[in-house]
Amino acid sequence: MKPTSPLSIALFCTLLVAITGCNSSSSSSSASPATPSGGTGNASVNVRYIEYPIVSEQQSAGFIAVGDIDGDSTNGLEIFLSTLVEQTPPGPPTALSRGALRRFNTSGCGTAGTDCLAGPWSETVLIGTSDLQGYPFINTPQIFDVNNDGRKDIIVQTGFLTTLGGAYFWLDGNNLGNPTHNFFSLQHTTLLTNQLYFWHESDQTDLDGDGLPDIVTTSAKTQRPDNPLGSPDGGEEMRVEWYRNNGSSNAAAMFDYYEITATDANGNNVDNMGGVFIKLHDIDGDGDQDIVLSQFFGHGYDEEHPATLNPSLVWLENREAPSAANGYAGKWRHHVIDNTIGLGYHMEFADIDMDGKDELVVDSHNNDGDPRFQDADGNVTVPPGLYWFEIPDDPTSTSQWEKHTISTNFRVTLYYGSPASQGVPGIFNVGDINNDGRPDVAVPGDGNDKLFAFIQQPDGSFREDIVDEAKMFGMAIVADVDGDGLNEIVAAQHNSLDMDPAETDGPEDLQLPPGKLSIYKYTEN
Repeated sequence: MKPTSPLSIALFCTLLVAITGCNSSSSSSSASPATPSGGTGNASVNVRYIEYPIVSEQQSAGFIAVGDIDGDSTNGLEIFLSTLVEQTPPGPPTALSRGALRRFNTSGCGTAGTDCLAGPWSETVLIGTSDLQGYPFINTPQIFDVNNDGRKDIIVQTGFLTTLGGAYFWLDGNNLGNPTHNFFSLQHTTLLTNQLYFWHESDQTDLDGDGLPDIVTTSAKTQRPDNPLGSPDGGEEMRVEWYRNNGSSNAAAMFDYYEITATDANGNNVDNMGGVFIKLHDIDGDGDQDIVLSQFFGHGYDEEHPATLNPSLVWLENREAPSAANGYAGKWRHHVIDNTIGLGYHMEFADIDMDGKDELVVDSHNNDGDPRFQDADGNVTVPPGLYWFEIPDDPTSTSQWEKHTISTNFRVTLYYGSPASQGVPGIFNVGDINNDGRPDVAVPGDGNDKLFAFIQQPDGSFREDIVDEAKMFGMAIVADVDGDGLNEIVAAQHNSLDMDPAETDGPEDLQLPPGKLSIYKYTEN
């Protein structure tokens, strides 16, 4: 069955109608009781999450990064918010759509008697919707020291489906007042040279061992002459890209572009991998970085109840590092991690079970109403879920890693007509939310109306807390924003239209309500 909607990631599906701008800052705080369920913890604990709004009304709030670029501890960690389409023509997002990138700071952190989370929060627009060179769909901003000068910079990655590709560049942390858009490759990553590819996530390592940090990313192309809207249909083209730092002091010429390909155990070439999320990790423990890719794209829609699912997660074994001797190609072996969870989505490495070794934490981005994930009677066989996987002792000889379920209690609650247009959950983050020494997980619902916290219990199970209820939280990060030694959750809510015809009374119901950017502090009473 082919999808009837052009969009497959739930956060982006609200953008099929005209959108009007609406922004409003706020610094008040409020406390809402959480709704705990699951786990084997103390059910009598009264859990609350105090909400500190950074922006109480922000059109098209999308993705976030949290970090310290300015080195000033008194203003807390800086929070960067990308928006997707604050201004767009009616209809699907296009190359004319415009998102933005903003930086937020507070003040007074570390001052006795001051709760700096309450603000006021200052806002700086780094990329605006009215800029001469604007961008549709600004995806997750990421913080790295790109040029190795000791100051953190920001990687900007843009585009999705119907936007005629995107752009891929970085902003120098020394010049965020008037940032230059430093494209990683003028031949591959500008709005004019992207070849219809777009970018979502990157990682950093010295891949060729020359002492300079490189950038590794993945990109995808969905638009074709026979698929002008870029609807995911299994025919997407994906690339794994390496931007080698060549040591130039010229930001416009600092990186050389290479595409990474792999072979399977039989020597067959594998080159259509990844597309959305990517992580670097030494999977096999041999001292070099391997590449881990989730497979959101590349799943067909022709078979409603497939007997065998395509791989959800794969990794590329670094068998020979790229070098001048091998034309900077390296040698990579393709391995499957899992083919049971459906549409592979966000990933993080963390010691989730506290055994002294990292595990792979991942969520799928499925729709429980999608026939591909049901049996012939309509029963869900591949639910949306949050999982962690043990890294095998010999990962090169294992095609299915041991899987542990944190939760499959996710259901799509936002209606858009086609099951292919929805998915839950969103971009999560592992961290100690309740500050008890155990890693927890902050999980945005994305295709539903909740922000979750999964609080790890002493026996290793997870209690589900409902932190907030609002449509379409897309991303959450656990961080100690105010520097008091206790973590908070930072989350962006995009919001959603009610697309159910039964609940659409007039034109006002087709205006996207504003979302928000907030901090949530865990408390127990």
